[in-house]
This record gives sequence, structure tokens and C-alpha cells, in this order.
Amino acid sequence: MPQEAFYLISAIILGGALGMVTSRSLVRSVIWLVVSFVGVGALFLLLEAEFIAAVQILVYAGGIVVLFLFVIMLVNLNELQRVEYLHRQWLPAVLLVCVLLAELGFMTVSYTHLRAHETLRYLVCRLLLEK
Repeated sequence: MPQEAFYLISAIILGGALGMVTSRSLVRSVIWLVVSFVGVGALFLLLEAEFIAAVQILVYAGGIVVLFLFVIMLVNLNELQRVEYLHRQWLPAVLLVCVLLAELGFMTVSYTHLRAHETLRYLVCRLLLEK
């Protein structure tokens, strides 16, 4: 059950982050940010760190988001709506994401043959000191 809860909470956090980045309205982006912060708080609850979960929700979902909303109210939204939504940099960004995902997949596949006692520190030392 905890593993399924972890995957559900992770999906909520990623969905909130994706909604925050793709939303065209600044206020909706802040609401999606609250969803992500509450998801992180739920993740801390799953790890049985109740105090950190409470601090996460009170400080971030409460205080920081209110600060963001005040900043949004002070910014001239009419000027921001005239800004182009997709800039010319979207193609290099997509290519970079594809390269990074391919690299992550390559690392995952290439290191599956390692024994369990080889820790990350051992791997880094081996990679740095190999001639």
C-alpha cells in the first residue's frame, strides 16, 4: 500500500508541476503550485515526518503562495498577456530534454549489471580515477 500511495502522490506532484508550467494564467499557475506543495507535504506524511509536512504546507503553500499572489496583483497583467507564449527557444529546449532523457536511459541500462555492493561513491571514484 505505501508504494501505491507514493506513486499516487508523485503523480499529483508531477501533475501540479506540469499544470503550473503550462498554464497561461498566472493565478492558475499559483494554484497548481499549491497542489504541488500539498503533494510534497503528503509525501512527507508518507515518510512519517509530520512536522516537516506541516511546515511544508504552512510555509510554502501558505506564506510563499500568498506572496506570489501579491506580486501577481502588483504586476501589470495587460502587458504580460501581450508577450508571446512560445518563444523561439522551444525547439532547442525540446531537443535538450530528449538528449537528457536518452542519457538517463543509457545510464540506467548500462549500470544494471553492477553488483549491489558498488555504491555511488565507488562508481564516481572509479570513473574519476580510471586511466
